[in-house]
Amino acid sequence: MAAGAPPDGLWQGADAPISLEASRLKDKLRPLKARERKEYLDLTKLDNAAAVRPLSLLGLRLGATGRSAPAGPRPLHRVQEVRTVGYASTVERDGGALSGQEGFAVAFSPSSRGRLTDRDLGRFPDDTLFHRLARAVCHAGCLPRKELYEAWEMGRRVRRLFRGGRVVDLGGGHGLLAQVMLLLDDSSASALVVDKALPQSSARVHDALVDAWPRISGRIAFVASGLEDVEIQAADVVVSSHACGNLTDQVLDRAVAAGARVAVLPCCHDTVTCESGELSGWIDRPLAIDILRAVRLEQQDYRIWTQTIPASITPKNRLLLGAPMR
Repeated sequence: MAAGAPPDGLWQGADAPISLEASRLKDKLRPLKARERKEYLDLTKLDNAAAVRPLSLLGLRLGATGRSAPAGPRPLHRVQEVRTVGYASTVERDGGALSGQEGFAVAFSPSSRGRLTDRDLGRFPDDTLFHRLARAVCHAGCLPRKELYEAWEMGRRVRRLFRGGRVVDLGGGHGLLAQVMLLLDDSSASALVVDKALPQSSARVHDALVDAWPRISGRIAFVASGLEDVEIQAADVVVSSHACGNLTDQVLDRAVAAGARVAVLPCCHDTVTCESGELSGWIDRPLAIDILRAVRLEQQDYRIWTQTIPASITPKNRLLLGAPMR
């Protein structure tokens, strides 16, 4: 017997299939470990950073314990729907005719900054408005997944309260929020997207949405400008998603000066330029800043609503809405 070789009796023993399977998995996992050792263990991270696909599509077929399941083919079947923040994504799971093992689905995180592309189309198979919107965004191939979910969740909450008027999206970036507002409710004739530096890919997103909904063609204007240079009217609905630091305060000030309805989803709370009052002894400064924003809005004869979007999309999920009491 050659040195280092296992005895024939042991190799042919009951544990041989487990040894072979472990060796096969090591060969599969070695390239992944070279990229980042912990990616495999953190399923969500692997989904967002590596393949954005179930591991079974990478050729990995694991049972719940990592061991081989009883031999014999298993039919293709559907697992229970995997729901993330209310979005159903039914995943096909192959029982594994080759290895006789069940695969498993990787969670699809809406907070990922990875771009949505055509390879994600299968995640949105339904005929709902959200799935149709998501497929159009996938065709554009340039929008972070997080932006889709933020725009959708904010847009539908705003539309429950505010109808009609021109939509003015300040610090709008790709302008998805303004376009979602028009798709959710056709009572607004037009929308204006304002950003000091509009992304070049904003045109690609808009074209993809127009292809899916020709009725919004010619109704959305994109302006590269500071928000102080834009004229706001009393009938407008002013929105801003993740206006950084005191930019949120500027959006609120511009809306109030015009007597317009307003909705903001603040982020990047700057404790130097944003007022937090004396509340930081009880609560964290970002929350104190947002509370004072709501109080100031109410003091300016606005009715306010305080809501949240799902925290699994973003931890900066506080939504402040206001309408003048007139």
